[in-house]
Amino acid sequence: MTAHRYRTPGNSEFVEALGWCVWNFLYLEETIVRWLWLLRPEVSLADWRKHPAFEKGIELGRVVKHSELPEDLRRDVKAWVARYQDAVVDIRNAVAHGHAFTESTGPDGWKPGLAYTDADGRGSVVARSPQDLHEVAARIEALMLDLAGMEPRVQSALGVSPERPQLGSG
Repeated sequence: MTAHRYRTPGNSEFVEALGWCVWNFLYLEETIVRWLWLLRPEVSLADWRKHPAFEKGIELGRVVKHSELPEDLRRDVKAWVARYQDAVVDIRNAVAHGHAFTESTGPDGWKPGLAYTDADGRGSVVARSPQDLHEVAARIEALMLDLAGMEPRVQSALGVSPERPQLGSG
């Protein structure tokens, strides 16, 4: 694989960790799309995917609320959706709409940070190091794993085989 050289200042470890945050959230959103597809297969994948991140959570909550799933599963998904919506506001938006800043310059070179200013003008530091971003990526992954962990209960309630084909690229 060829190493790419960009003129934009960056720190490869920081950028890689930021990439994991973005990738994990994309994967999380696609896990939601999978659930929506399992629960309402008559709706096209393109229609489910067109919703912004927050609305995907709203749609999942709405579909589950009006489903024939057991009450305990609907309650668990409702609680998960609330956590997901908090993550969209607190994590996803901060990563996707954040801004770079200089954490430090010195003998070890330039070190970036990531900050975020919300719609109300409140600023916060998201990350001062690659490790900070890896911790964010791990929080996103944990949320995805919690939802994926409930999927066998959905499949059982729907009488769907776990061997059902995976989502394609369409």
